Amino acid sequence: MKTQSWQLYQLAERIHWKALKNLLSSDPVLRILNPKLIGEIQGPISRPKVATNAVEGISAIIQLLRDAGYVAEAFDAIELLECDQDQVIHAFRSLYDKLIPLKGKCESAD
Repeated sequence: MKTQSWQLYQLAERIHWKALKNLLSSDPVLRILNPKLIGEIQGPISRPKVATNAVEGISAIIQLLRDAGYVAEAFDAIELLECDQDQVIHAFRSLYDKLIPLKGKCESAD
């Protein structure tokens, strides 16, 4: 029986990938966007400005996905706009938190 030798960093990376995939498939806002990775994940990740409403939050999520190398598939904009602001903000924060361990974050100059 052959056992695979895992390095700690490889195991941590697998755990972070699984957490990201679970988020993308379970979060109601991200499920509507149905993001697909094009090539390899990109990084480091820049944190967009804090959104003050659902529309800005959705734009921030789409930008964050784009910066990480994802593209949103065709989605129902009406269904997306029916999500409340708390759901959108939660989706944004959760996505950002899941991307950081995989690709790091840009340090802002401000």
